[in-house]
Amino acid sequence: MLPGVGESEWAFKSSFIVTSEELNSSKVDLVFDSLDTFAKIELNGRRILETSNQFVSHRVAVKDTLKAGQNELVLTFESAFLKGRDIEKQHDKLSLWNGDSSRLHVRKAQYKYVLSLNRLWSTPQLTRNALKVTAGIGPISLQFYKNRIVDLDVRSDVSEARDVKLSAKFTFSEKAPGFASFALKAPDGSIKASATKIPSDVGHANVAFEFEAGKLDLWYPVGYGKQPLYTVETELSDEVSVHTVSAKYSLFIRLVFGQNGEVLDTKTLRIAFRRARVVQDKLVDQEGRKQRGYGIENIPVFMISTPRLADYQLAESLNLELDYDDETSDFRDTNFPARHIYERTLPEIVHKLSDIYYHRGSPYSGQGKPTTDKTLGDLHQWNVWHGSQEPWHNWDILAGRFVSEFGMEGYPNIRTVDYWLGGDKSERFPQSRTNNNHNKASGFERRLELYLVENFKHSFEMESYVYYTQIMQAETLASAYRKLNASSAQPLLSCPFLPFPQINDCWPVTSWAIVDYFLRPKPAFFTVARELRPFTVGMTRKEHKTFADDRSMDKFTIETRLEIWGTNSSLTEKKATLEVASFDLDSERRDKWSKEVVLAQNASTELFKGQLHGQPIRTKLSEVPKVIVVSARLIDEDGELETNLIAMHHRPEPFKFIRFPPVKDLGLKAIISADGESVTLSTNKPIKGIVLDVEGDDVKWSDQAIDLVPDDPQTIRAVGLNGREVKLRYLGDGSA
Repeated sequence: MLPGVGESEWAFKSSFIVTSEELNSSKVDLVFDSLDTFAKIELNGRRILETSNQFVSHRVAVKDTLKAGQNELVLTFESAFLKGRDIEKQHDKLSLWNGDSSRLHVRKAQYKYVLSLNRLWSTPQLTRNALKVTAGIGPISLQFYKNRIVDLDVRSDVSEARDVKLSAKFTFSEKAPGFASFALKAPDGSIKASATKIPSDVGHANVAFEFEAGKLDLWYPVGYGKQPLYTVETELSDEVSVHTVSAKYSLFIRLVFGQNGEVLDTKTLRIAFRRARVVQDKLVDQEGRKQRGYGIENIPVFMISTPRLADYQLAESLNLELDYDDETSDFRDTNFPARHIYERTLPEIVHKLSDIYYHRGSPYSGQGKPTTDKTLGDLHQWNVWHGSQEPWHNWDILAGRFVSEFGMEGYPNIRTVDYWLGGDKSERFPQSRTNNNHNKASGFERRLELYLVENFKHSFEMESYVYYTQIMQAETLASAYRKLNASSAQPLLSCPFLPFPQINDCWPVTSWAIVDYFLRPKPAFFTVARELRPFTVGMTRKEHKTFADDRSMDKFTIETRLEIWGTNSSLTEKKATLEVASFDLDSERRDKWSKEVVLAQNASTELFKGQLHGQPIRTKLSEVPKVIVVSARLIDEDGELETNLIAMHHRPEPFKFIRFPPVKDLGLKAIISADGESVTLSTNKPIKGIVLDVEGDDVKWSDQAIDLVPDDPQTIRAVGLNGREVKLRYLGDGSA
């Protein structure tokens, strides 16, 4: 039997022409940006390089190996998988989370070992013998030069007063006579700083500039200001010996080259100026510290990013040697030797090569605390989906100072499901082997069904199952952003760091992504987008049980309390009107009230806290509460709240207990515009989780997972609709 793709040796061959003129260059290098991973390189039959690390580039002097005319380059790659197994035999097997353990001995992209990580959570294995542990080649170039700019290190420092220091360090390949130049250009092309005649003969050079506050435009995150990008242009030139040329050409050379000679190399960088800091504030009334990201002028900003490997959380789960108070040991003689890399090697390299803040890992608490500590550092909150599998309604009590990872799975668009089914109708049900093969998360089937059965009355028909997992994902993620970032009455955004572990998929799959492999957005894409607007409104309701006295258990009252808050991520306070409407789902009863509110700048603000209007106080557990849907709006007069309106609708959970009104009584309408490119939805009863679709080719919808209440029609743009009839799915549509 032939070996699989990942266990075979692979060879790549290429021929190229070199001219005699090119060979006259004083330096000729063959440059490999990335060779993945164990490679032997031969040029014209001569071994010139062996590699064992995908993440480093290689530059090989080949002037003496090249020949005028045709040259042959051969790259031979050993199986990184088999090589890793051989290396592993020479050492003790190391602990890891998943994937093949030999990967820990190979400097290769770890996701190729089917590592469940970030946006590549669900990378497929083709067959048991054909892992994705393959070989690959990055860009290769043949460079001819006399001297070149090896490195250009440009750094800036913005003080609290907003003045700027700019420095640049050149490193040249040769200590040869010549000159370098430096220019800083503003976005409009004007020159803000320059230096010429910088000698290159010692092999390196430095330039430095200072700017008073206001001389340079600072970079702000989107929503806080502009993002001006400056350009650094550098040049390395020969030194011209004018006395060696005739007087006839001397003046010409001076005018054209400015007493510099031939341009040998150039480098261009795009840079921006900002003051970015990570600050851990002491808390007066709580344990731990509030960890916040700071932008320019010490503005706390809300951040979305991609987290790193949890290489400390794993150590805790395996009970490795891990004394967090130890800040002096070498760690290489422990059973957690990688700690030397995280706490010794990497910080030293980062400090040497940049001014970037270094965080040891994610999650990581520091100050002697484990990674699960919610009062320090950053936290991966996977107790929704993984771990203790908490209800998504508990995000507010699961919050940490810096929640850096969380998520919920959901099926992709039904068209994507049908793509991987390949027309096999016998496999078109949720528990089919084909559907299972397109979800590589351990325990996914149990977890999906746990959250579905706890929250929805649902069907196992394929379209229905897709819909309910998507709404579950949409509700989970929206609730996370709403509650973790903006729990009511916080003086500052309570959790300013909420990254996605996965934005889109690397293959057609059911996953945590909010956009599938074919870039079809899931409903969660739209619910998260709504929660990331500059202004939002959030709600929660909780039941409070109060006993008559501390001796009795029989006499009590149950009150349903409503909390409403608004968030404002702009840098100015915002006046608005809060309108709250309540709808009894079992009757025609409605209630409406309003108040003037002020949203504090860059913060969440409590807007209301009290009893839910229309919900009687209960004295028995057997009393079923009324199903009351609450709609909260923020309205302004100047149009800043997008079309003057921000709305949020809330109903009691879990949804499975709700007896939805008959479809015929809803009065739901979907009116297609005259141009056939938008749909207006309206209703006489509150409706939850509307997802629009059509037969045939998909449509680019402007919104999905829509909550609709009476007297609040919603218009959704529908690019590609072309006037086709719209299908609507929603909770209580009779399909479950």
